[in-house]
Amino acid sequence: MTLYSELSQSFDGIVSVHVSSDMTGTVRTARLAAEQIFCLAANCRSIFRGDVPEDALWLVWFSMWTISLLFAMLAAYAWGSISPTYLAARWRKGIDLRRYGSGTVGGMNLGVQLGLPWAVAIGALDWTKGLAPAALARAWGWEWGSAVLLSLATVLGHNWSLYLDFKGGRGIAVTIGALFAWDWRLALAFLVIIAIGWRIKQGAPSCMVALLLLAPAAAMIGCPREIIGGSLGLLLIAIIKRVEANRLPLPPAAREKRIVLLRRLWFDRDIPSDRLWQERGETVEAR
Repeated sequence: MTLYSELSQSFDGIVSVHVSSDMTGTVRTARLAAEQIFCLAANCRSIFRGDVPEDALWLVWFSMWTISLLFAMLAAYAWGSISPTYLAARWRKGIDLRRYGSGTVGGMNLGVQLGLPWAVAIGALDWTKGLAPAALARAWGWEWGSAVLLSLATVLGHNWSLYLDFKGGRGIAVTIGALFAWDWRLALAFLVIIAIGWRIKQGAPSCMVALLLLAPAAAMIGCPREIIGGSLGLLLIAIIKRVEANRLPLPPAAREKRIVLLRRLWFDRDIPSDRLWQERGETVEAR
């Protein structure tokens, strides 16, 4: 009996649910998920028994690797969604950062609300959050492509948190942590550009410049192509997050809307004054 016929007969014996046209989407999805899990288990059993044809082994291993990577990416997204910034503001001052200042759940907004020491301490936690997934993946022998995907999933979780109504921060500290896992030279260059920007009071534009230069710098120093692609992914995530701005409403007039979108993209705010933007009171609706 071949592997595929064995899987088919075994699964039909365990799951006797007939997929018909009137079956609800939930039941249909549950059946497909159960079938995938059972096939994965059966594949593992067949491999250990040695009854998988050699020419089919690559397909079995590929399906197992794909499912493992998807689960790992979901775990990385959930990990990235944990926001020590939000928890610190809630615990220390009893406020929801989505309603104060810039409305971002990030270190800079936390620093405005609680002070610089808090921003530094929580920024270190976010940095560790970005470092861990890719570093662990490489330590376990995963290839660069998988490690980079886990980093991107972590940044996505931080920016659109599963626990905060899909709102979050800008992901700069998490990005720096991921870069240290990819190549410390990229992280160092990123930090230098941001430090110069803060020195000349152009922090938000300097972050965008650093992200724009990330992929060319990775190519210049000979990083793997997966890291170069990941650098472009980080840039795309940052652009979308800045423009989306935690779903803040845009002005109705077309000209004002364009101006606000450009300000968000380059200066990460909606109004000309950075000080007024950062020091607003409870004016941002956390919806």
